Amino acid sequence: MKIIKTFEEFEKEINALNLSYPDVQQSGYKIDYECGCGEKHPLNGSDGSMVVQQEIKVMWGISFIIKCKNNWVTHVHQKGMGIISIKCVSIWSASEEVFKHKL
Repeated sequence: MKIIKTFEEFEKEINALNLSYPDVQQSGYKIDYECGCGEKHPLNGSDGSMVVQQEIKVMWGISFIIKCKNNWVTHVHQKGMGIISIKCVSIWSASEEVFKHKL
């Protein structure tokens, strides 16, 4: 996972995505994603993490921008179908100091 350290780098990454407000509930999934804050958080948000934006690609699955309880945002790509074969891959993460002007 890449840690983004500047607003310019964050803006470049965000602008490369086709984001929308979330309309997919992750409540049934019991899988963790790696966060830039150094912790792993459940994809279902049971620890207070919250999906703030999503990107759905028909052939490639779904990606989320998730804000954790420690005020980091992470771009998480969900791979696989069904509850058993789902995996999460964290692409990049940024602290609140970097993203607060954009989200």
